[in-house]
Amino acid sequence: MEELLELLGEVAPKAEFLWNNKQVVPILVPGRQEPWAAVQTKKLDAVYLHLMAPKGRFTMGQITELGYNPEMDGHRPNLDAILLKFRTTADLTRGNLREFLRKHLEGSGV
Repeated sequence: MEELLELLGEVAPKAEFLWNNKQVVPILVPGRQEPWAAVQTKKLDAVYLHLMAPKGRFTMGQITELGYNPEMDGHRPNLDAILLKFRTTADLTRGNLREFLRKHLEGSGV
């Protein structure tokens, strides 16, 4: 979890991590009202990273190599919910997570 949070802080150096919730750490960036990302910390199987992206901004093919068993939910009318799971630090090195997070941050209008 520490390495994931460090990476998120490096990609979004102006981000604010809200530690007031025991299970989820929302990550706010300037220029957005809703969280840019959220880290779910209390799952037994993995650390979960939730990302909301504008509808159609990313495809499943762009996240297939990230983390463990990534998921995308396109049921919301204007947003796609991306779920990346990390069971070990090796999962952080699958694909190019840093570059994907940069693209996600850019696509957030920040």
